[in-house]
Amino acid sequence: MSEIEPSSRRQVQGDVAALAGTIERTAGDLALPEEPSNFAVVLEAGAPRD
Repeated sequence: MSEIEPSSRRQVQGDVAALAGTIERTAGDLALPEEPSNFAVVLEAGAPRD
């Protein structure tokens, strides 16, 4: 098996770091204001009573 050239390795590491940053920013933009576990509680609170 051949080794990866140091310059190629740095390029891959840079690409992975850029991708990780993009994923972090996107996840932050999509964050819910409340925990998903509160979703059912909020729905039940707004539901009409029987």
